[in-house]
Amino acid sequence: QHTVHSFYEILRQFFNFQDVLLHSLFLILVLSLFYRIHLIHKTNGKFNLSLLNPDLLVFSWLLIPYLGLLFFSVFIKPLLLPYLLIYIIPAAFLIVARSITQLPSHNGFKIILSSTLLIFLVSSLFYGLYFSNVTKSQFREVASYVVENDLGDSTVIACTYGPEEHNLLQGKFNYYFGRLNSTLRSSLVVCGFGDIQNITGHINSGESDFFWFILAEKEPEPELVKYLDETYLLINHREFYRGTAKKYGKNDASFFRVLNKT
Repeated sequence: QHTVHSFYEILRQFFNFQDVLLHSLFLILVLSLFYRIHLIHKTNGKFNLSLLNPDLLVFSWLLIPYLGLLFFSVFIKPLLLPYLLIYIIPAAFLIVARSITQLPSHNGFKIILSSTLLIFLVSSLFYGLYFSNVTKSQFREVASYVVENDLGDSTVIACTYGPEEHNLLQGKFNYYFGRLNSTLRSSLVVCGFGDIQNITGHINSGESDFFWFILAEKEPEPELVKYLDETYLLINHREFYRGTAKKYGKNDASFFRVLNKT
């Protein structure tokens, strides 16, 4: 969703969804800010709001690209995707490093703080947390599963996002089919109960008695899934992260039920 909360979700993805680490870093930032305010108040100083203030520049590096992309996504076209903001990650780390240096200079405090952060980072990098946690819709894995389990007797139907994005996401599946040297291609895009006529027409065209129903990044309407499960024979089923592959076949009973519904 294109809201301010999405910034937090993007940061969560950048930090491998380790909320404890992210919250710890946020706490460091808050403590550093309050400590700096305390020092300024104690010395009767003033905040340096110059445009060349290093802190202000780094915060601008972090926030301005996000706010610009948020504005574009809300008013023009949805593009608020983490990979388009990957270049703000160094700014996040610089802010954390700067915040640590602004904390009280007590050596014991800094040693404890640095050790805690090091433990989190080591656990993420060397104990498989980053590489074992799937965080991306598994288009490739869905396509690979279909290719490995298809008997050459099926067509492919895909569920993707809205009409303006059908070609893009349908093309993703077809891209991976091509990379896998398969002749399979997604030939129909359906996601809603209102697409039933398209499905029955496609299946009854006689091209095949079997079809794969695949999806990624998009959940089909429950009524459509219920209809497919009740109308056709489920032959194969595998769940993936934000993805599904199902193979259906029609028998005489289900075929006549389809004719009655149409």
